[in-house]
Parts: sequence; C-alpha cells; structure tokens
Amino acid sequence: MSGIKQPMLDVINKLKTISWLNNSGQTPPLYSEVWNNHFKYLEKGDIYNFPMPAAFVEVQTPEAFNQLGYGIVEADITFRIHFIMEELDAGDGSNDQNLNVFGLRDAINKALTHFQPTACSLLMRVAERQDFDHDNLYVYEVDFRCSFIDDTGSTYPTNENAQQLTLEDTTGFAPIEILSVAYSGGALTTVWKLVDNAQSVKFTVNSINYIEASQQPGTNISIYTISLSAGNYSITATGLTDGFVTPLFNFTV
Repeated sequence: MSGIKQPMLDVINKLKTISWLNNSGQTPPLYSEVWNNHFKYLEKGDIYNFPMPAAFVEVQTPEAFNQLGYGIVEADITFRIHFIMEELDAGDGSNDQNLNVFGLRDAINKALTHFQPTACSLLMRVAERQDFDHDNLYVYEVDFRCSFIDDTGSTYPTNENAQQLTLEDTTGFAPIEILSVAYSGGALTTVWKLVDNAQSVKFTVNSINYIEASQQPGTNISIYTISLSAGNYSITATGLTDGFVTPLFNFTV
C-alpha cells in the first residue's frame, strides 16, 4: 500500500540526484528535505544552518478526493519545490544580479518533469514564482502536479492472514480482476487484482494497449498517461502468462 509519505520521499531523493556548485567551489548533491517554512526561520535565526543551495518539498493535497471504491481514493496533488541559493556577487560585473538561480531552476525542471513518484502519474510543471525582492539569498518556487492514488484505506478483502487456502473447484476462476478505473488530468488509473500468480498484464482501452510489468498477487494500481476525449470507453486485462482475458470493464470520461 502507498500513502503520501513515499511519493514525498521519492521527490526528495530525486532532487538529491542533482549536483550543484556551491560557494566553496564543490558540487555536492542538492540538499533536500520536507518543507517547514525554512526561509522564515532562517531570517529569524531560529533554525539550524543547512547547506546551500537547497530544495525543500511541500505537498499540497485537495480538500476532496475522488472515490475509486473499496476505500481507495484519487486526487490531483501538487509538489511545490522551494529552493534557495546564496550569492554575494556573481563576480562578472553584474553585482547582485543572480542568473545562476535560473540554471538551478532549469536543472530541477529537467529532473522532475515526467518523473513518476510511487502511486502517482507523471509530474508536470504547472507554475513557478520568482524572487523580485532578494538580498544575497534568492528563493524560488516551482510547482509540479500529478494524479495520486491513496490505497492506505483499502477495504478490499485479501487472504494475507489466512493460514491455509484450499481451492475445491476452479470453475469460473478469474485470476485477474479489474476493480475500478478513473481518468483525470490525462492519467488513466486502473485498480486491479492478481489472484494467485505473479505475471505481466496487458491492458487494452478501445484498441490502445499498455503493459504493466510483472506484479505479485494482490491489489495493484497502474497509472498511464493517455489522451481520452469525453465519452464511453471499455478496458480489458490480459494475463501474458496464462492468457486469461477479463470481461469488458466500462467507464465514462
């Protein structure tokens, strides 16, 4: 299962893959952690000294989630990246004109655009804000949005606690089940279940195919970027190991 913690850690760890030149002439990984209004406390001297440049991750969730069934919910969320850079003098005659911060902005945009955190669709940049009243510390904000599935409240029945399971009759046995389908923000989210064996699954939406890599038995969530206009659609799942094809699952966009 995945709640909001793992997607946040995924974004933080992705930011740490960026190496950036600091004022000591070194290029360490970009310092990153969860946002806690660091800049306000930095000005007051009420926070520890952290290395610069640094990037902090804030997640903005909506007031309402879309219900997918079985306690599983979906919503568009925004990851707001607050980053800060210290520059006393660029050393090129431009005095306090900080252009290096835009290079860091570009690096962050490159790292996070189309990055896919756990239980999320691909990230897309939707907004940014510059600092027009800065001293030697320049702060910048960039927003990335995606669709997020939270299944921590799932009530779908499982056999995880069963001591023994015996199948007496396999007539009508369905090794793959599609539980729910939702489409939002260009992302098609399918909640589905593998009953007894791990395998890859091919989903087909009105002749459009996409393949989910091999998953373990249990409830799974697949999120794919696809362009669908308003209308009625159907989706099937095909097991690439056992060849089982689910009945049509109809949904409306």
